Amino acid sequence: MVALLTWVAAHSGYSVPDTLPDVVAMTQFDFELYLCEQIEECESPMPHAEILALFDFESRTVYILQGFDPADLEHQSTMVRQLVHFLQALAGRSRNCRGVLVQEARQIENRWRTDHGLAAMPITPLGMLLESCGPGPT
Repeated sequence: MVALLTWVAAHSGYSVPDTLPDVVAMTQFDFELYLCEQIEECESPMPHAEILALFDFESRTVYILQGFDPADLEHQSTMVRQLVHFLQALAGRSRNCRGVLVQEARQIENRWRTDHGLAAMPITPLGMLLESCGPGPT
């Protein structure tokens, strides 16, 4: 995680912090419950299976799904995005318009992806929702 955090800092303008975020692995069931609490969309058909991790700005914790593989490039890509959010939180970036934070994180993640031979992530309907300017999780 240190290497990913260092890469993110070098490509984002944020400083390398003295600390790492807490990372908590959760079962699928517990992760789904957590997402429902954060997104408040428990009854809607959200594609939660596509979500491998979520950063909580208040606790500064990265929640990951059990089975998250730090050696997998796709999973590393997800962690890059969460680490951008961690650095945003440390920098005191406001969550008033989380879309700005999500967009910045996606841009940095896509740069990491192309640097590592992966295709950039397209914007999905869920991504468009998360990039709207309203309060909520990142």
